[in-house]
Amino acid sequence: MNETINLAKQESNHNGSEFERLLDEYHYTVPKLSQILNGEIKSIDEDTILLDVGMKRAAIVPSREMRSLSDEVIDRISIGDVIPVYVTRTPVGDEDLYVSIEKGIEHRNWIEAEKLMSQDDAVVLEIVGENRGGLLVQFDHLVGFVPNSQIPELRRTNNRGEMQERKKGMIGTFIPVKPIEVDRCRDKLIFSASQFQKEAREQRLHELSVGDIIQGKVTNIVDYGIFVDLEGIDGLVHISELAWQQVEHPSDLFAVGDEIDVLVKKVDIDRQRISLSRKALIPGPWDKLEDEYQSGDFIEVKIVNIVDFGVFAEVIDGVEGLIHESELGYSRGNSEQIAINPGEKLLVKILSIDPDRRRVALSMRQVPREKQLDWILDQVDDEDHETVVDVTNINLDLTPREVFATYIGSDITGSELLEEGRTKIASRLMVEHGLSQEAAYFAADKILQFAKEEAGNIIT
Repeated sequence: MNETINLAKQESNHNGSEFERLLDEYHYTVPKLSQILNGEIKSIDEDTILLDVGMKRAAIVPSREMRSLSDEVIDRISIGDVIPVYVTRTPVGDEDLYVSIEKGIEHRNWIEAEKLMSQDDAVVLEIVGENRGGLLVQFDHLVGFVPNSQIPELRRTNNRGEMQERKKGMIGTFIPVKPIEVDRCRDKLIFSASQFQKEAREQRLHELSVGDIIQGKVTNIVDYGIFVDLEGIDGLVHISELAWQQVEHPSDLFAVGDEIDVLVKKVDIDRQRISLSRKALIPGPWDKLEDEYQSGDFIEVKIVNIVDFGVFAEVIDGVEGLIHESELGYSRGNSEQIAINPGEKLLVKILSIDPDRRRVALSMRQVPREKQLDWILDQVDDEDHETVVDVTNINLDLTPREVFATYIGSDITGSELLEEGRTKIASRLMVEHGLSQEAAYFAADKILQFAKEEAGNIIT
């Protein structure tokens, strides 16, 4: 019996010695402050998170760290996940090992940023703020910086106030960037949108072809045209390509943000420039002219320029025609000098339309006198006149079509009345209605003739 007891004691002593020996052989390295460990999440409570970091004791995320963790981080982790953690307190004796999940994720973010830069890769980040120097972007748990000089949208903006407004308007949007400086020690994470766009531009330039029709958004307006975004690259629509009519300033037609269709006119890969046209996609004035008019039609035109060989007149907006010197004047037998001034309106006949050569021939001489008279009287009547025509110092509240019918029984002879009336009516038409001398006297003659007929031929 005693021998059995002694054998049991010997075996117990042997097992205890073996456990102590194995424990001594286990080399436990105390983690250092700021060390990054990989830990498997074992439990998640409201106040703490326990992680197995491969040591004699579990790592603890304390309650103060838990309070600072965002809901987004809490939602992203679950039991069994292996995540990097940052040692915030090393244990002494029986103390707990404290770690930080947030700082561990930030460490992982720095490694990811360094990898992006080493591989020359791009990433799309949300713009979360702005300051005087540039934009702030969210790189997971890190906040990066994009300097003004690295933001393509600000490249053509020199006004500081306008620049700040543009940056404020970009907050909440996403921007493709490439890291150009990653310095964890100095806490510098700098990105460039221009660097990304440069490479994207080169790729997009090779994708575009002359003749392509693309819908883009107006990104900038300058005196000489507008810039349109073509899915990552801007092209220029010169002011001369905005519309068929003359454009004083591009802002008269467009605003930043407008979406328009454009035609690719030229792609210069070496200079990285794209020339666009808007007017090539809209009906031109010559198309309109051919649709609405033909040779032989009578049309009202406006004089725009006087040259040695004739007069140029605006037929419709964007199209000018020539009245050759041989076709000036409404009467071939009139020897008086024709007085025509820029801005004056005339009735002309279209002699020919040549869209290929962009030429329109016009004539005054081939306008019948009846059409000219009707046009002149319509000009007067359109102004809603109850005209007071002063003839032989008598004022009458009558239209030109009625005035002379009231002279029945006048002491003035017919010849005196006609001569007096012609001069005064012609003068009034020239002064008040801007008619040329020839047109005014022609109208006066017709008015007197009309009045004479209405008066029953009593005036002789």
